[in-house]
Amino acid sequence: MVDAALLDGQKQVVGVEPTFATVYEFARGLKSNAIRLPLRADYGQDIPAMIKAVNDNANSIGFVYVCNPNNPTGKIVTQGGDQAVAGWNPPERAGDD
Repeated sequence: MVDAALLDGQKQVVGVEPTFATVYEFARGLKSNAIRLPLRADYGQDIPAMIKAVNDNANSIGFVYVCNPNNPTGKIVTQGGDQAVAGWNPPERAGDD
């Protein structure tokens, strides 16, 4: 539901790859695109790179997808990464624990 509310065919989702891909598949079904960033060398999600991608494409981003722990790697976003995401202030924010 969040996907449909925040992606209107003109907006994109930002996330990493590999990850639980259902969000990307749903976005594609809505005629939206995804900016898929690579994992770090330690298989963690590169939160600063995600925030940079959002800032660089601010007008076209619908939401940022952070799967925590990431699936399939099992890596968790550390407290510092959580704080970076929490400190970033996008126009729309939704969470699912």
